[in-house]
This record gives sequence, structure tokens and C-alpha cells, in this order.
Amino acid sequence: MASAETSTTTTATESFCKSSSRVNSTTEEITAIKLTHPGRCRIVSNADHSHSVTIQPENMDATIKFHIPESYPAVTPTISIRSSSLSEDNQLDLTQLLKTESQEMVNTFMISELVSIAKQWLHGSGMRAGKVTRQTDDIIETPSHKPGKNRKKKKKKQVKDDDIEEKKPSMKTAEDVIKRILWDDHLQRDDFMVGYLDRFRGIVEKYFSAFSWEDIATVDNNVLAIPKHRIQYFKYKDVTIWDKGERLDNVFGSTGSKITITDVIAKYDTDMHEKEMERGHQDSARDIESDSDEDDDEEDSDSDDGITVTVGSNAMRPETHDFDDDEEDEEGDLMHVEYNPYWKDKLRPNYFLAMRIQDEQIVKAIEEVQDFILDHEPLYNACIVPPRALHVTLCTVGLDTPEQVANAVSTLQDMKAELANLLPQEPLTFQGVSHFYHRVIYSKIDVPKQFMDFVEHLKMCLRQAGVDIRDGFEFVPHMTLMKTTRTVSRQKGSKYVDPWLYQGYTDMYFGTQKVQSIDLCSMSADRDEDGFYMTADHLDFNDLAY
Repeated sequence: MASAETSTTTTATESFCKSSSRVNSTTEEITAIKLTHPGRCRIVSNADHSHSVTIQPENMDATIKFHIPESYPAVTPTISIRSSSLSEDNQLDLTQLLKTESQEMVNTFMISELVSIAKQWLHGSGMRAGKVTRQTDDIIETPSHKPGKNRKKKKKKQVKDDDIEEKKPSMKTAEDVIKRILWDDHLQRDDFMVGYLDRFRGIVEKYFSAFSWEDIATVDNNVLAIPKHRIQYFKYKDVTIWDKGERLDNVFGSTGSKITITDVIAKYDTDMHEKEMERGHQDSARDIESDSDEDDDEEDSDSDDGITVTVGSNAMRPETHDFDDDEEDEEGDLMHVEYNPYWKDKLRPNYFLAMRIQDEQIVKAIEEVQDFILDHEPLYNACIVPPRALHVTLCTVGLDTPEQVANAVSTLQDMKAELANLLPQEPLTFQGVSHFYHRVIYSKIDVPKQFMDFVEHLKMCLRQAGVDIRDGFEFVPHMTLMKTTRTVSRQKGSKYVDPWLYQGYTDMYFGTQKVQSIDLCSMSADRDEDGFYMTADHLDFNDLAY
């Protein structure tokens, strides 16, 4: 009898040890996953030792959710996919693929491997942020009964390809392009963008003037500098002029196009002039049909700003766009000149998430710049962002019904503590004034990487809750000071701001501010009593204990 009891106790102990070991191993795997996907992984652990793991693969408009039961990995996790860029059939295909693969990995810790399989599948479908590449078909040959013969054919084909490659003209390097932009007095550095490969975020695009182009070994950690081999492309405004992957060189014409940067600028200016003329005729027609200019002024007065740029979906590189009305122009800082096909058949955003600027030093410094502009050009009074409305936009969303607004508010409240734990410890530094195509004047912001991860995590959680993220472009942190409106542009005869009005502040230090709260704001023309946007929700992280 005693022997049987001892045997039973031993079996129970072994079972407990195995269960405890499994739980610990699962926890270790989840911790490793979170470290591998900073800012793009959400973990919810339940009292029954089960876990929900949501991962947004880097540079992908897709989230993969794994529900890991207590008995994992003896049983497979439940898998679901959410993506605004994939059709329902494609989402089902990917889900089924992962389920099939997981069944073959039973009794092994499989989440990281499943994520890798999903990323390969998504890359194969053409989903890649930052840069669209031409897809080619991979041909997989089945070995025949005469492998020697196949190898011989393959070798001949390789020689032929090599011969063709040798005949291609030599392409000017990224360093050649950099030197041309730096030393050619006819080129404005702020007109150029650089797309480069970031080890953590994929393809990132920034203004040429944001970089230090000195020897990377000589610069300190306070400046932005990158190895030249990571540069993927250059753009003049919204036109790609040099692309390493596509062997495109329209700066020097070295790859045979015979097109130079001078040709590109001349064509761009001509096209812009023609579009300005066409838009002027359209504006005149609208003015004749409108009841009064007062309606037009009201339409234009709701300035502002916010930029968010990229993001997932099919919007790969920032392009320009001119909204018909500024009430929906919260994402307009990089969309201010030409029609952007991204928005065709898409709903525009009507809410945005923002960090309000409340540091008095920053507000007073910005007022100094705005006062200088208004002293020399009073017409811009309607274009200035009021000091109490200054903010940094984090993302834009579409909330078209009261139910959708309520869902967004509930989601933000539920994730408040989670976001508080991800807050960047370093403050954002506001320094220097620049412009987007001489129409939007803004303060540049130096942000820590943790801030970018915070924004990505915020958007991932909103997507998971079914909130419609309506960003069309890569996220570029900035704070808008002023933005021209159609009414003022017609009165002045030009929609461009004279550079001399702000060039004296290109290096001015405004101050720093930490992320202490975020607001869900409406893009309507209404304002709160204190001058800020009408907010549907306010998250104050100061009232939480860290």
C-alpha cells in the first residue's frame, strides 16, 4: 500500500516538474520573442498560464496573433492574421500555412520559426514597406535522371549572364551623388531625400540635410550618419533620381539613361507650372460656383498638419498630395503639392493621435519665429498654427461612427499601462526649422529610437483592436509652425513661402519635452476652450506609478 502511494506521489511530482519546466521554457521563448521584435510585439499572460502573443513583422502591414495554451508546445497555438493589405483569401492562405507548419513542429518551441515563415510568405506577396521592388519568379527545377547534363546547362547559362553583366555601364556610387548635392551650388539640399537601410526598421527615408556627411568615424552619437553602402536611393522632391537596386542614375546618367539632375529639375518645374495653371483654372471655376469667399476661408482655416508617413499597406514611399480642404489635412505635410494616387478610393483620416506641446520654452521660441514671419507677411496670419495647438502627430485614424470612436477610446484606456511602460526615457529635442516643399514650415525633432518603437507599438495595438489606421506615408516626427492655405495662396499669387522668412532659424534650439501624455483629436474646425483640438480621449501617463 505504501509502495503504491509512493509511486503515485512520484508520478505526480514528475508531472508537476514537467509542467513547471514547460511553463518556464514557454516564458523564456516569449521573452526572447519580445526582445527580437522591440515595439512590435504585445504579450498578454493569463492566470491559467496561457499567453496571447501579437507580432507585427518589421515593415509589414500585418499582425500575427498566437494564442498559446498552457500545454504548449505539446499542442499547437491558435493562429489568426489581420491585415488591411491582404485580401481575406490571402489571410486564410497564410493562416492555413502556419497551422500546417505548426502541426509538424509539435513538442518544439515554434513561434519564432512560424514568424520567419510568415515573413517569407509576406515578402513573396510583395508586401514590403519603404521600397517597392520588381518581383521575379523563382524557378525550382526538379532533378532529372541526368544530373550531370543539368549542371552543364546551368553552367553555360551562368556564363551567359556574366557576359551580359560585364557589358553594363559602370554606375556612379552613392558617394558620387552625395558630393554632387553638397558641392553643386545650383542644388538645394532640402529638396533631396535619402532612402537607406536601417538594421532594425528596414527602409527609412529622411531629408538629405538631416545627415552629417563627414567621415562616419569622426562624428559623435548626437548626429545622424550612416555608412554609404546602406543608401538605397535618392529622390529629388518626390522623384526618384538614383536607385541602387534598379540601377537607376538620373543624376549623372551613368547607366545609359542620358538624363541628368539638371534635366530632372527642369522637367519637374515645367510639370509643376502646368499643374499650377490647371489647378488655378479649377480654383477659379470653384470660386464662381461658391456662394462666398467666407465659406472658402472657413474651409482653409483649419490648418494643420500632422505628418505620418508610411506605413505598411501599399504606401511604400512618401509622395506628395494636395488635399481639397484642410480639415482633412492632418496628414498633409508631405502631401502638399500633387495628387497622390494612394488616396484614390480610400477614406481620408478624420482623427489623429498626438503629443501636445506644453513646454513653455518651446512654445515661446516658436512664437518668436511665427512673429517674425507675420511681421514681414501679415497675410500668413491664417496659416499660423496657434501656439496652444502645437503638437507632434503620432498617427492618423479613421473613426466614421460613434461606435468606432468609442472602440478607439476603450482601446486606448485598456492599453494605457502598457504604453506607459514603453515610454521613451529620453526627451524629444526640438531644434531647427525646415520646410516641406516651401509650403509647410516645421520644427525638426531629434527623437530616440525608443520613441519610434513606442509609436509602432501604439499603431500595432490599435490595428489589433480593429481601429482603422489611415497613414499613407512613412512616419516623420515634426512639429508644424505654419502651412499655406488655398485662400492665402490665391491672394499672394503663390502657394510657396519665401525661404528668407525662416532661414534665419534653421539651427535655432527650441527646447526638449518628454512624452507624458497623448490625445485622440478630431480634425474638425472646432477647438477646445484652451485653443487645442477637440479631444475624444486623453491619456496622462503622469498619474501612473512606474
